[in-house]
Amino acid sequence: MPQNFFDLLQPLLPERYSPISNSTGRGNQGIYLAELGELLGRLLLKLIEEHSDPAIQVHLLVLQEENSSAFSLIDDMQQLKEVTNSTERDALTKARLGQGLFRQRVAQLEPACRATGLRRQEFLLASHIKPWRNSNNNERLSGANGLMLSPHIDKLFDRYWISFDPTGELLCEHEIAKEALRCWGIKGANLIRPFNREQESFLKGHREQLRN
Repeated sequence: MPQNFFDLLQPLLPERYSPISNSTGRGNQGIYLAELGELLGRLLLKLIEEHSDPAIQVHLLVLQEENSSAFSLIDDMQQLKEVTNSTERDALTKARLGQGLFRQRVAQLEPACRATGLRRQEFLLASHIKPWRNSNNNERLSGANGLMLSPHIDKLFDRYWISFDPTGELLCEHEIAKEALRCWGIKGANLIRPFNREQESFLKGHREQLRN
């Protein structure tokens, strides 16, 4: 890829320790952890956004949202300081991180990732359907307010790129997200079965925010 846009990149390449050869445009394998100027970094990100495959485009969009997610996590942890009962505070903290009692309850209802079919618990994330920060304490610990998802599916679900209908069918309306699923070999839900009434009450709100 760098050679295809060498005319754009060359003026911004550092004279020494350049990650891309100043003469050929090929990657410089002899350079480790090269420093990039801000303009070169922005140009590279722009080129990746415009010319990479859809799966990478989705990943970049997710990364752009990671900063806001990190700040949200800090805010949520601050809120937990207001919980005076240490046992409850510990359970809620672990629930925010997809662990503890919340994870156990979700796994009892959802022992596998519905999108990929993966059942190995050590590779799955317990993801809230209704965001933790928008939930009351009972909802934060409710097993019905969660799904066990493969990590890449969790990223899409958590940011409303995908959702599920009441019967368990996978929903995806955004073309970039559709392309990402195709790249991952996912044509639809691997495990299709209806959600129970309580799960559906959470999923209804999730579907209302599905990106299109």
